[in-house]
Amino acid sequence: MLPFFNQTLVRSRIYWVTVLCVGLASAQTAQPEPRISLSYQWFPVSGLSQSGDSGVGTSSNPGKAKSKKDENLSHQEAKGKSFPKPTSPPVLVLTASIDLPPGWHINSDAPPDSFLVPTRVSAFAQGLNFGKPIFPAPVPQYSQALGMEVPLYSGVFQVTVPFKRSSPSAQSTAGGYPKTSVTLHYQACNDAMCLPPKDVTAELPPGAWPKGG
Repeated sequence: MLPFFNQTLVRSRIYWVTVLCVGLASAQTAQPEPRISLSYQWFPVSGLSQSGDSGVGTSSNPGKAKSKKDENLSHQEAKGKSFPKPTSPPVLVLTASIDLPPGWHINSDAPPDSFLVPTRVSAFAQGLNFGKPIFPAPVPQYSQALGMEVPLYSGVFQVTVPFKRSSPSAQSTAGGYPKTSVTLHYQACNDAMCLPPKDVTAELPPGAWPKGG
């Protein structure tokens, strides 16, 4: 039996050779792109874990995959239906709703091997400082090619991005939120192949802050 690091090296080489071959073969074919919807929403503070003064929020188990048994519960949580009753006033966050094409999936933000491409979300808006994105728990699926379970996202899921205003009295955010852009870095795969990593960006025009809180 090969040592673990050798097994990982072999899986890595097979994986990237496959991606390279598929990438060359599909160079003339458009990649399936996820649809991204952006909105500012009030979020129960119980669903966030504040970290220092950076406005960073993290889930209690950010990289832990969940079983299919809990998949329905996760979808309810993503819709804001299953959060515990907040003990503090809710906070404003940026929410990115990501809709993947049928038959395709992407890695979690914390895949189990270094050669797997992690999903990343970055946000930018003038006058706002964004913290660390909060990803939902991924769903593990067994990969025949890799011989292991891989935590994945498929279908529709939401990523929450906490933020703070650069200045509480900043004119750029006093009357409403500024133009906001979010970039998703991902690698799309199906049951037969993985495509080369790609970035896709979505924008939200300026608008009024949501009422509530």
